Amino acid sequence: MILTVILRNDGPLIFAGDAPSYRSVQTELTPEQCEEIKPRHVGTDCGREVYEAISKAFIEPNAGIERPMKPQKGRSE
Repeated sequence: MILTVILRNDGPLIFAGDAPSYRSVQTELTPEQCEEIKPRHVGTDCGREVYEAISKAFIEPNAGIERPMKPQKGRSE
């Protein structure tokens, strides 16, 4: 599985009034990482398997994050 991140450079807009530029970075995830983000099966609808959908993703610094991550308050597993 490949994680693709699109980065936007606002420099041209800020400094010259031009359109922002973009670049794409791709990183191959390890099998363990793939397993962590794999959508879970939630049921069956008229014979069709239904899974969670990826709603949002964030890139955050990892300082202070323990593995495995503990569920946050208000969220269920």
